[in-house]
Amino acid sequence: MQQLYVPWVISAAGLAVLFTLALQALVRHLRRPPPGPPPLPVEWDLSPRPVFTADERRVYRQLREALPHHIVLAKLPLVRFCQPNDAKAVRFWFELLGASHVTFAVCSANGRVLAAIDLSYDRGGPPSRSTRIKQSVLAA
Repeated sequence: MQQLYVPWVISAAGLAVLFTLALQALVRHLRRPPPGPPPLPVEWDLSPRPVFTADERRVYRQLREALPHHIVLAKLPLVRFCQPNDAKAVRFWFELLGASHVTFAVCSANGRVLAAIDLSYDRGGPPSRSTRIKQSVLAA
């Protein structure tokens, strides 16, 4: 009668050993430190490009001439001159506004935004989501 149980005992012991080894491998894998950032390139294959288009350059010069006592900032992100009233909503607003910018911001000497100017090119059709977001933020 005992010989009937021997194969089952051996099988159960084998499964227990396999389970233990798998569990140890999983623990080792989870404890492994995350990989570091990728290495920086040795040669930076980049070249400079103009910050302004021809139209933006013309408008920038006109703003500087018309407002010599003000600071004119170019391509200012919306998140740099507005903030949410609720501190818990910072992430939501940053994700919504983070990629949006205005072409120019006219600022006082202490850095307060007095006017925001966004050059846009009418492509026909309804305004884009980005344009609607900008208009709503600037109207607030």
